[in-house]
Amino acid sequence: MGNEIFKNGRILRKRRNADLEKNGMLRHDVDLYMLNTLKIKAKAKDFFTIGSEADLLSLYNLCKRENFNKQGKKIFALGEGSNTVFAGREVDALIVKINLKGRYLVNHDNEYVWVDVAAGELFRDFVLWTCENGFSGLENLAAIYGTVGAAPVQNIGAYGCEVRDCIDSVRYFDLNDGQFYTVSAEECKFAYRYSVFKYQDGSKIITNVIFKLKKNFVFNDSYEALAKSFANVKKTDITPLLVAKKVTEIRNGKLPDPRKFGNCGSFFKNPVISKEHYNNLKAIYDDMVAFEDGDNMKISAAWLIERCGFKGKKINNVGMYPKQALILVNYGVENIGYIISYAEEIIKTVKLKFDIDLVPEPHYVY
Repeated sequence: MGNEIFKNGRILRKRRNADLEKNGMLRHDVDLYMLNTLKIKAKAKDFFTIGSEADLLSLYNLCKRENFNKQGKKIFALGEGSNTVFAGREVDALIVKINLKGRYLVNHDNEYVWVDVAAGELFRDFVLWTCENGFSGLENLAAIYGTVGAAPVQNIGAYGCEVRDCIDSVRYFDLNDGQFYTVSAEECKFAYRYSVFKYQDGSKIITNVIFKLKKNFVFNDSYEALAKSFANVKKTDITPLLVAKKVTEIRNGKLPDPRKFGNCGSFFKNPVISKEHYNNLKAIYDDMVAFEDGDNMKISAAWLIERCGFKGKKINNVGMYPKQALILVNYGVENIGYIISYAEEIIKTVKLKFDIDLVPEPHYVY
């Protein structure tokens, strides 16, 4: 791994931050265009970059000194900006950019290995690294944009896997008292696109995620399309790296590259409705795509959006991607209002047609 060194059995990642001198400093009117994959033009009134634990303590002292809590100023921890909508040309929230780096092997036994990963590491790079080293559990989540610290916030998931399946614990810094805490996966209260960190006030900043990964690979073939792609491959020939490469290939075939088309991945969560509501709709729409979710049914948001005519539909240079109806694409707009109004039009149309409430998946930051 070209930019990694080994010491006493630990894997140490060299920091790659070209702007180290600005860590731990409060800056103003910072351009956010290159810090969000939706490619929204916006500026942060207040901006603070975290490159070390000492910077977190500096941020804590700054918040106390500036009385941000009394001002009602919100705090938003920013990773890669891949699940973020800056909902105004000037963002009033204090944006805290997380640049913490590092991967450490902290424990292992006959079945598992525990890896402590800093929040600023790119999640897709870490997943690829685990697969290259033969560790199993995250391969179905390959090629997902975002940072490691952002992954547990909304419990990211894809291809029959959720990140909670591999999380042992999460470490965070609390700006309320200037202390570090570690919580178990159970204490994170993970659910579909949810954790205790999802709707908190921004005072809990994730610094590290400890993953528990399998040494012995077991192929998670619960996602039909992925399972079919390995139909002609011997089970003994399937490896975590091979699965990660296939997942990447599938994703690249139907999802837009955010380097070419501004987007933040899936824009809406799959809604959950009662079985009674589902059965009433199924009697009318026999092709409705849905999955059991306990006593309820989880409906494919992509199916709802496509049936409402929005797949591939472009208005004011905003549209849902022709190959995947869940992906809202910015084809070059500068006005965030066009993006928000387009999303709201989808929500309104789905509600009128199916009496189902669609909820945006990305964070709206004002």
